[in-house]
Amino acid sequence: MLYYVNKSTRSGSQGKRIRCPRCGEWKRVWAFDWDWTRCPACQEVVQKFDWRYEEPRPVKQDHKSHLKEV
Repeated sequence: MLYYVNKSTRSGSQGKRIRCPRCGEWKRVWAFDWDWTRCPACQEVVQKFDWRYEEPRPVKQDHKSHLKEV
């Protein structure tokens, strides 16, 4: 699911992939201390709050994977 970048969006240590609203190209950022940025594909200047990002899905682990065989 895609979410709009807002004032509380954080990139985390792995950065965050954001998607251009004009062409759909993805770009990775490590900080959101900007008001606009240029899309690497279409070269459009896009305001920060127009970009969208995708939250990574949590990895499901087998609930028994932590048990050791006896």
